[in-house]
Amino acid sequence: MEKLFQEVQPDVVINTSALSVPDYCETHHAEADAVNITAVEHLAECCEAGGSRFIHLSTDFVFGGDTDRPYTEEDIPAPVNYYGYTKLEGEKRIAAVCRDYAIVRVVVVYGAALPGQHGNVLQLVANRLRNNEEVFVVSDQWRTPTFVGDVSQGVEKLINHPQNGIYHLCGSECLTIADIGLSGSGRIGAESLAHPSRHHEGDERKDTTSPFQRAEYKKGTPGTGVSAAHAGGRNKADVRMVNDAVGW
Repeated sequence: MEKLFQEVQPDVVINTSALSVPDYCETHHAEADAVNITAVEHLAECCEAGGSRFIHLSTDFVFGGDTDRPYTEEDIPAPVNYYGYTKLEGEKRIAAVCRDYAIVRVVVVYGAALPGQHGNVLQLVANRLRNNEEVFVVSDQWRTPTFVGDVSQGVEKLINHPQNGIYHLCGSECLTIADIGLSGSGRIGAESLAHPSRHHEGDERKDTTSPFQRAEYKKGTPGTGVSAAHAGGRNKADVRMVNDAVGW
């Protein structure tokens, strides 16, 4: 990596890579450490040595989900799963090494995935419904979904931003995962296959380590996601737009 930095001499390095499946991280600690901590620290060291600005994408999973309001940059992280721990540790390594950096925490990024990408909740739900499979999507997890175009614009603004620090970049609306994932089921005639579900109900249990699947998050008192202080203007209309992108 050092040789690559010497050849390219980048002004800015944007790190979007991560091992980001919470359940997988719970059972593959060494791999999660290597990708989310060690590799991030190595990038930070190369950026510092080469005078590059380092922009690193992180996550709202550094928090524990035990609040009745959206998190701000000033809130103290307290991850409750190994994925969140590794992402927080990566943030710490950057702050300790770099003199020119921005850490960007994003939430449930949605948009049309590129070939080879695992997709997002909209596409995953749409694919299962098209296969005539029942889908149970958690309705007690409140997040602030973020359009990928807004993430790109926010990161672009941070390239020349003069200050270091942590920035919460997210959508302006707090929705449940069920709101997001099931919003287009009627457009493909699959309403009977799509079911909102509380945590641990049904067969959708892949995110059992999420800090935001707590029963106390009820409509009217959403307490998840991160602050919209640096948010774009996306809302449910944009969720419908992405539904079109995935063929709903």
